[in-house]
Amino acid sequence: MASPRLDLISTKIIKPSSPTPLIHRIQKLSIVDQLNPCSNYMSFGMFFPKQYNPTLLVDPTHISTILENSLSRALASYYPLARTIRDDGLHVECNDVGDKFLQAKIDCPMSEINHSSSEAEDLVFPKDLPWTPSK
Repeated sequence: MASPRLDLISTKIIKPSSPTPLIHRIQKLSIVDQLNPCSNYMSFGMFFPKQYNPTLLVDPTHISTILENSLSRALASYYPLARTIRDDGLHVECNDVGDKFLQAKIDCPMSEINHSSSEAEDLVFPKDLPWTPSK
């Protein structure tokens, strides 16, 4: 079998649905975060298999819109996630910059991906995107 191919459909910055209150704009990083700056950047991938239901045709764009709105609402509640780290390395500025939302499609059933190998990781986190250790 040929190696599965990942096609990037869209990339967006999702902003919080409401602004961070002014009293919460600057947060001090914990000592753990100060000592381990790599932990301040975390990427994760979520897999949503396509469900086949002949009576219910679900448009992937509709599902993506639901996920984007959900992320926007979550960022309003967890405002430190839509932030930047200040140059001093001691503070987080909760400035509502938002988070990157990528929509992609894999050209094979997810059941055919070997999840225990690096193949799945390479599909979800391609080497040329910002979460690589060099960036």
